[in-house]
Amino acid sequence: MKRGRSKQKRVVPVVQQAPYRQLKNPYQPMLVFSDDEIESIHQSSLKVLCDTGMDILSPRAVAILKREGAMVDSNG
Repeated sequence: MKRGRSKQKRVVPVVQQAPYRQLKNPYQPMLVFSDDEIESIHQSSLKVLCDTGMDILSPRAVAILKREGAMVDSNG
């Protein structure tokens, strides 16, 4: 006697999808920060990036960044 799967195909119910349409949000976006606050956050993030930097592990990515004008320090 064999054990295992039955040779009959399983019938999987098909999910009926609604036709595609572009969704529209009826609500206005919430303004959490003012333009000045956003600019301040952006400038602070640039300062952190400049002071701290970041490690790029991919030699190919380092070459691309260097070619595009990024300051590259190979001291690790």
